[in-house]
Amino acid sequence: MTTALDQLESLLRAESLEQLYGSTRRIARELGFDEFMHGMRSSASLNEPAQFVLRGSQIAWQEHYQAKGYDRVDPVISHCARHSVPITWDDQLFVKPQAAKLYREARNFGLINGVTFPIHGPGVEVALLTLVTTRPLDHAVPDLAILFAQGHLFACYLHEAIQNLTARESPAPADQKSLTHRESQCLLWAAVGKTSWEIAKILNISERTTVFHFTNAAAKLGAVNRRQAVVRAIALGFINP
Repeated sequence: MTTALDQLESLLRAESLEQLYGSTRRIARELGFDEFMHGMRSSASLNEPAQFVLRGSQIAWQEHYQAKGYDRVDPVISHCARHSVPITWDDQLFVKPQAAKLYREARNFGLINGVTFPIHGPGVEVALLTLVTTRPLDHAVPDLAILFAQGHLFACYLHEAIQNLTARESPAPADQKSLTHRESQCLLWAAVGKTSWEIAKILNISERTTVFHFTNAAAKLGAVNRRQAVVRAIALGFINP
C-alpha cells in the first residue's frame, strides 16, 4: 500500500455510504482480503445510533446473523469488548457449540478465514473491523505483523469515517427517539412483505443502504431482527401499514 495514507484519508472524505463502501473495499483487497465488515455498538450517545454495521457483499449473511442473534454468542465480539489486540479466526476460537455452529454457517456463506481488529473509543461499547478471505491466511498475507499494523490503522480511519456518516443520519437531539424518514420508509415496506432488494428498488437506493437503515431502526427500537422492528414500529405509531 504505497499510497496508504491517501487511501485511508479518502475514507474520511466519503459523502455517502456507497462512497465509503467503495474505498473500504479497495483497501481491503489491497491488503489481500475478499470481504470486510465493520460493526459498532455504542453506549447510546446523543449523536449516534445504538449500532451500525457496514459489510461487503455479504448482505445475506448479515441478515442471517442478526436474525439468529449470533452477536450474543460470537467469541469475536467478546474478544473485541475485552481486548485491543487483533485476533485471527480458527476452530479453537469457535470451540463452544453455539459458536461452532456460527462458524460453520459463516463458512457456508464463504466467510472462511478472517482477522478481526478491536476498536475502542469514546461512547463505544464494542467495535471491530473484520477482514475475510477464502484462502488460507498465510497465503493471503505474507507478513502477519505488517497486516496487524496496517489493519489497526485501517480500522481506526474507517471507524471515524463511519461515525461521521452515522452522525449525519441520526435525528436531531430533540427528536432522538424518532426514526428517520428513510428508516420509517424501509420498515413500512417491510411490513407489507417487501425484501431488502425490492425496497432498494422502490426507494431508488442500494440494497446495502437499505440494510443500513434497517439495522439502525432495529437498534433504536430495541429489536433483535427486522420482523420485531416492524412490530414495535407499528405499536409505537411510527408506521401505519
